[in-house]
Amino acid sequence: MILVELALVVVLVWTIVHLTLRLFDRTDTAEPSTPARWRITHVDVDGETRVVLQRHDARRDRVLGEHVVGAVPLDDPDYEDRFMALMDAARARRALFEAEEDI
Repeated sequence: MILVELALVVVLVWTIVHLTLRLFDRTDTAEPSTPARWRITHVDVDGETRVVLQRHDARRDRVLGEHVVGAVPLDDPDYEDRFMALMDAARARRALFEAEEDI
């Protein structure tokens, strides 16, 4: 009977230690199963349009980082041309950032 009680105590202690170690080993910064990607977006702020690259985690639906490519005033006479140039630059930077991550 003493051996059964001793075995139960050992199993109970092992379970508590194992669960405690697993609890402390968990991290919220684990790599997502779907890798985050750079996406291009633009926002109108303070009278200008800012073209921005955002590092976006689609699985958790949150922005992990941001890189401002440039801004163009809303009342700029060459708004369309400058905006399209910024979008082209953003596409080139996105390709560069994604290529660097693949290394």
